[in-house]
Amino acid sequence: MTQEEISGLITTPKKITSSTRTKFKPVNRSRRINLEAVSEDNQFRFEIFIRQSEKFEERFSIGLCYIPEKDENIVLARYNGSHGMHYNKFTDGQIFSSFHKHYATEEAFQKGIKPEHTARIANYVHFSEALLRFFKEMNFNNYRNYLEIFEIENNSLDELNLFDNQNNT
Repeated sequence: MTQEEISGLITTPKKITSSTRTKFKPVNRSRRINLEAVSEDNQFRFEIFIRQSEKFEERFSIGLCYIPEKDENIVLARYNGSHGMHYNKFTDGQIFSSFHKHYATEEAFQKGIKPEHTARIANYVHFSEALLRFFKEMNFNNYRNYLEIFEIENNSLDELNLFDNQNNT
């Protein structure tokens, strides 16, 4: 997959199609949910996965999978909380232990490693902000209808400055 194709899938306008009755479910000491989504033009299918530790709120993973007609699902992006050291072993060698984002890259596809292996330090500091940034940066248009699942109120959105440093870092 080329970097242009990856970027196109990330930036295409999307809508969540799962029932709003969907709830976070406790599984193995974490809260989990998967949501179905499609591109606005119904050309592409996606899945959103969200995992958060019940004990350590700063440990979470929010991801976007592309579901092609054939082949395996492809993780395009993953927003992670703090979970210890991260090492970009197969790419630039960067090491850090903070909130970070993973993005699929053409280089990872060429090397045969997980497409979203490479990570960068993130510009969020807690789960709610990461979730809202994810929905905005992945271009979901109807995410506000689903915030109740995560116990985030629509009126709290204005408190978070989601538009600073909008360079997807």
